[in-house]
Parts: sequence; structure tokens; C-alpha cells
Amino acid sequence: MSESEHMSSDVSAKQLEDLHNALANWVFDAEVPPLSPLALLHKTGPLTPLLDTLDINFNLASVKQDCLRKYNEHREKMKGVLSQNKGLINISVDLVSLESNESRFCVRAHFIDNDWNLIDLILNQTSHRSDDTNVVLEVLKDWGLDGKLLSLTGYPYLANSAKGSLIKEVRNVLLKGNLFQVQCFSDVLSEMVNSSLKMIVGIVDKASPWISPIPVHLSIFTLKEILHFKDSGLFSPENIYGHEEEVPSEYEWAKIKAISEMNDQIYTIFQPLYKVKKPTGNFFLPRLLEFYSYLVQESKSSDEFVKEVVRKMLKTYDMYWDKMYLMLSICAFLDPRYKMKFLEFSAKKFQWAQWDEKVATVYDTIQRLYDSYGVENDRKEYVLGDSDLEEGEDEGGSGMHKDQELGSFMAKLNTIKELKEYTCSQKPLQHDTNPPKKSDLQLYMEEPVLQPKNKNFAVLPWWKDNSLKYPKLSRMARDFLAVRFSIGTWYDVPEDSKVAGLDEELMEALSCTKSWKSAYDFN
Repeated sequence: MSESEHMSSDVSAKQLEDLHNALANWVFDAEVPPLSPLALLHKTGPLTPLLDTLDINFNLASVKQDCLRKYNEHREKMKGVLSQNKGLINISVDLVSLESNESRFCVRAHFIDNDWNLIDLILNQTSHRSDDTNVVLEVLKDWGLDGKLLSLTGYPYLANSAKGSLIKEVRNVLLKGNLFQVQCFSDVLSEMVNSSLKMIVGIVDKASPWISPIPVHLSIFTLKEILHFKDSGLFSPENIYGHEEEVPSEYEWAKIKAISEMNDQIYTIFQPLYKVKKPTGNFFLPRLLEFYSYLVQESKSSDEFVKEVVRKMLKTYDMYWDKMYLMLSICAFLDPRYKMKFLEFSAKKFQWAQWDEKVATVYDTIQRLYDSYGVENDRKEYVLGDSDLEEGEDEGGSGMHKDQELGSFMAKLNTIKELKEYTCSQKPLQHDTNPPKKSDLQLYMEEPVLQPKNKNFAVLPWWKDNSLKYPKLSRMARDFLAVRFSIGTWYDVPEDSKVAGLDEELMEALSCTKSWKSAYDFN
């Protein structure tokens, strides 16, 4: 018997099965080298010579079936994870664009698991269709999420008529759907930035022919490049002699510079959100109010052009705020460092019209939400006392964020710093020596806001450690801190080199399974 014949006979059915599984797992591996899995399906693929040398009777064309089989196995496991999760689920929908210009319709689930980890899973990723509403409903039904949904983020990607039908079809939505729709702030911010760029597009068109290569897409980075050429002397009087009317005037250059500087400041404000892969819901309100503080400051500029740009931004911001202040405030309330103090302080600082009514609405909504949560039968009594967690940043997300310094620019605004001074100046409530039994919501609201000794604060571990102290409120925190206010900064999209040419089934299997394996160890 030859060596190859001996090796072939020694390969058992179990070993072949293990090889199939290993190859399927390799395709799904998040750290796989930049090699298209499609290559495994061809006889000329890179594994063919190796398998021929080993004389293993192995059909590479079956790799797709192996991948789909493993995908379905993992899918059933993830359904089990979601069914066993005690909290509600938040859903986001988005159109994900690959480098090949193909759009993929992506449905994700966001929730905090039973061990207080923030989990993000791709449930479905398919080619964009005209009936995306039906896709969402099918996904919710297939995954058994119909009665467990709290919020849907990214609804502008659905047809307007779909919003009502989704709320109507989905059961157990809190407060009759008032908290169901969450507008993606990345879309709002993009609208503001693009609106400011449109105000100088004609000026940029004047400068573009003088630059090599000519900018093909106007962006805040394009402005930096153009201003760099200006500062380097490209548009000096001697260079543009005889063409003065064809290039931007000094007044127009000032407009380009103003837009560039404004967008730099906006990026500085929101940079912490872009650095955190999976920000929890409490992370957004402080940054939004810093942004509002900046816009208010710039609205007093002596430059009429700047004032006009800011006026448009404030109009867009106000529309977003009117829709989202309730959900944003609830999530900030569930941060023990803020509670209602941030909203109350900001309302007074900016002298909002009818602010007392809005604050009262937030209070009333929190109370009604709290009342809708039942307490588990195995509730244990907890001795009230001070608690202060000093955890560091979890770079992988999980809702643990540093209060990062926002740079010297933010020192001019100081909204968060002013809030801390405001809360420290508030006298703590005097407690009766024989108080009547109070709910954990009342206790949470009456206790002073948390003043962590360390600036690195982790909200999810804090709630995990205090879940016995606040049994009902902690359940509410688990649901709301997983709400997605922005979905455009951290999506995991497979590189084109790994999915190019794959059929619909295999592409979805690859995207979903990579997402699941990044959250859970299937081994």
C-alpha cells in the first residue's frame, strides 16, 4: 500500500466531518486573512493542491453547504440566547454600502444580556428591497421578538407608511408606541454638515480648477485641502494675476474657513461617540447639549454668514430635539451621575420655553414606565447604602465609557463641568428617621447624584452591582440603556475582498455569523 493510499484509508468519516467544520469556521473567522471565501468553491482554489497531496476525497464545492449548515446551527443558538434574555430588545435598520456600491439592508438587535453586557447582533442582512417594512416584520416574527421590542432606530430608511404599520403589528410596545421610533442622530448631523457645505459649493467650484487633483466630492476634508493650498501660496496675487475674477475673493475664502472651523468644532464635540464602539443610551444627551451650547454661542457671532449657517443648524437640531428629548432624557436619567439634574440644569441655563412642562413630562413618563415593570417574585431585600464603582474603559464597548476630555475648545463651553458644580451645590434631601416604605424609583430620585472619585465610570457594572438595591428600576435601565441613538459609526461590514461574488445566502450567512461569533464563543 502506497503512503498516499494509507493516508486516504486512515481518513475516517469523523475526520472528514471535522475538516468540513474547520473550513466552515475558518470562513466565518473574524480574523481570516484577506482571501475571498469564494475561492474555496473552485477547483483552482488555494486548498486544492494541499488536499490533492494528502489524497483526501474532499469536495470543495460542499464548503458552501457546510457554511450554511454551521450558519443555521449558530442561528438556532442565537434564537435561544434572545428567548432566554429577560429584557426587551432594541432594533436598528440601516442601508449598508459596500465598496462595490452594493447596498445591503441590515437589521440588528441591541440588548443588555442577563450578565449586563451590551450585545449587538446582526439578525438579517440582505440586498435592498422595496418592501423593507415586510423584511423587518418577517425578521421580528422569525426571531420571536414580536412581543419584546422597545425601540426601532433608523426608520427614515423605511417608507413613511411603514412606521404606523410596524407599530400596529408589533405587540407590547410601551406607552402606545410613543417611545418606539428613534431617529438616528448620525443622519441628523450629516444633514447639518451637508447643509453648511452647500452654502459654499459655488465658492469651492471656483477654487477647484486650480488644484490637482481636482476634488470630486465636497467634504470637510476637501475644505482642509483647499485651505492648505491657499496657505501655501497657490492663490497668491502673483499666481492668479489676470484671473482675479475667476478665483474666490478674500471674503469668500473667509466663508470657506468659517465652515471648516465650525465642522472641526462639531467633530471635536462628538469625537467621544465615534471612539466608543457600542455607546450606551446615557452617553448621548450630554454631548447633544454641549453641541447645543456651541450653536447658541456661535449664533451670537458678529459674522452674518456664520449666524445664517447656525440658524439652519439650530432649526434642524430643534426638530430632532422635539422628537427625541423624551427618550434621551430617560436614558440620561438612568445614569446615576445625571438623573434629572442634567435636564433641569440645561433648561435653566438655556432658558428653554416651557421647559418646566417638558421636565414634568419626562417625570410623568418615567413614572408610568416604572409602573409598567413588574418585580420578580424572588426579589431580595437590599440594605440601602452608598455605592461608587470605579471601573475603567472597556475598549470593546459593553457600555463602559470614560468621560474623555473634549479638548481645550470644550473648556469654553463647560456644560458638563457647570452641571457638576450645579449638582454639588444642591443640598441633599433630609430623610425622615421613620419613613414610609418607598419604591426604588423614589429612593433613586431622592439620593444625591453620584460623584465618582475616578472619572472613568462604567454605567452597566454600576447597575449590575445595584440591581438588588433597585430591582424594578434596574430592569428598566437594562432595556433603555441599550437604545441606539446612532447607527452610522460602528457597523461591522465585511470587506469586499471577503464577500465579492458570493451569492445572497452565503453573504448573509457570513455577515450574520461573524457578528454572532464576535459576541459569543460557540466553541
